[in-house]
Amino acid sequence: MPRLIDADVLTSILEDWEEKACDGTENDGSDGTTRVLHPVPTTMREVIDLIADQPTISPAPQWIPVMERLPIQGETVFAWAAPFVSKAWRNEKGDWVTTNGPAASLKPVTHWMPLPEPPKMDGGADNAAEE
Repeated sequence: MPRLIDADVLTSILEDWEEKACDGTENDGSDGTTRVLHPVPTTMREVIDLIADQPTISPAPQWIPVMERLPIQGETVFAWAAPFVSKAWRNEKGDWVTTNGPAASLKPVTHWMPLPEPPKMDGGADNAAEE
């Protein structure tokens, strides 16, 4: 599977390099000499390394049709039963059950989506660890 990177960050770095290539020298003021402050990559290897150094991003969750695939039994997901979205799971019978109570069932669920990762707290622990 391809690795996703933030193209906006990479573009910003490359545009910064391009700008500095046009104006890449600065007088340091001490002895009147000029020096290049930000060297621009001179080889394709440097550009490839820059791309490789970019952090991987997670794709946004997508709606998955139930006709294509179902979540693992008991896994809590977002379930789409038009026109409603509910946090739900499939019970041992395969029925969709919501968090509104044991008797609340959704029919017909047409799509589902994994829940996102919980947000990180100040100390790096996620919310789930503190519940």
